[in-house]
Amino acid sequence: MERTKEEFKKQMSKIFIGGILLTMAFLIVGVGVVEKANAENESAIKVISPNGKEQWKKGETHNINWTSAGIEKVKITYLWNKADGSLFSQEIVSLNSNTGTYQWTIPETVDTRYNYRIQVSDGNKAIATELGKDYDLSNYYFSIVTSESSPELYIVITSPNGKEKLKIGEQHLIKWNTIGDIDQVSISLTKGNRHIKNLALNINNGNFSWVIDPILKFGIDYKIKITNPDDSSVYDESDNYFSITKS
Repeated sequence: MERTKEEFKKQMSKIFIGGILLTMAFLIVGVGVVEKANAENESAIKVISPNGKEQWKKGETHNINWTSAGIEKVKITYLWNKADGSLFSQEIVSLNSNTGTYQWTIPETVDTRYNYRIQVSDGNKAIATELGKDYDLSNYYFSIVTSESSPELYIVITSPNGKEKLKIGEQHLIKWNTIGDIDQVSISLTKGNRHIKNLALNINNGNFSWVIDPILKFGIDYKIKITNPDDSSVYDESDNYFSITKS
């Protein structure tokens, strides 16, 4: 689907404004978490940006921002999930002071991926174990692309993503993230890679409450597929099969 330069500029403007509003919202939440920790004499940390859906280019410099209380040093790491489910992590920097911000110039050697998160943790601890207290992560994925790339579009299903056992008549929350300017998505159910039915059309709030239809057959080879209706080549499906069983 071709876009004029004017349309492209308008869409980029929408992404930019939306990113500012999202960052402001998370900043307010982060300040509240830190104020509560200060009042209770506890440590706390909250990643503000990148907090999801950003697209950063290699070679560019971006601010990693966080709020915290009771933490003197910080370690900043980027993470991504491999196809086998294991987690890859790479330290960006360890800081002997905690200013709440770090300017990161993204190396050209970083892989082009859509599923990165930033972790900011207490630099005085070898292993951080308490989310929100001694470490925090970006809430959603952000992407790193090449300097020549135009904005890319991604859909990432997080649930059901394989091996779940869902029961007839029960309610399950389908969850996903979108990256880039995707206004709406459509959700469908497949069995053995064959389309069974549409579950939802033209929505995009990141989740959909699905009541599992009693007329569905029991099986171990179901998947969810979520598609961008404006460009059917942009889609994701559950990484592995999940099963539907008796109630």
